[in-house]
Amino acid sequence: MEMSIRFPGLGLVFDYVPRSFQIFGMEFTIYGVLIAVGALLGMGLVTLEAKRNGEDQNRYLDMMLISLLVSVAGSRLFYVAFSWGFYKENLNAILDFRNGGYALYGGLLFGFLAAAVFCRITQTSFWQSADIACPGILLGQAIGRWGNFFNCEAFGGYTDNLFAMRIKESIVNPSMISASLLEHEIVENGVKYIQVHPTFLYE
Repeated sequence: MEMSIRFPGLGLVFDYVPRSFQIFGMEFTIYGVLIAVGALLGMGLVTLEAKRNGEDQNRYLDMMLISLLVSVAGSRLFYVAFSWGFYKENLNAILDFRNGGYALYGGLLFGFLAAAVFCRITQTSFWQSADIACPGILLGQAIGRWGNFFNCEAFGGYTDNLFAMRIKESIVNPSMISASLLEHEIVENGVKYIQVHPTFLYE
């Protein structure tokens, strides 16, 4: 599918933006790779912060791995719960993790709860642990958020500011296109575009 994304105010045109790539016949989505890279770099930053504060790095690594696993499950549960109209008719699709369907808020909530339980069990301060972990969470989120650019999703409303992002309408999930965006639809050479805030870039 041809991906065309433009930033007219910045004079940038991306006529081909891939969603995935293949290595040895295996397909990897760029969104998934960015989430993984963000998680790894975020965990690395947390262990460095723990060391800088004289804390046990291994305890933080254990806490992060447990929280990460629980947050993935939580983000999927949140997505399924808020898309139940579709999943109640397609129960097998609930376990189809490769086709997307994760909610950031569910991941944060469940990861937060997992870390709180971990701290309670290990009898350590949750707030001190959260203070050390926060920079890593922010770094991971900032990197992983770029996956939305490659998926052409999770953008903001219409704008004509300097950073406005113009996306080919045909490559966007129709459920993400509001009436307001259609009111400001742009047609160039017979091709329809929507113009939106690039929220991933702001974040």
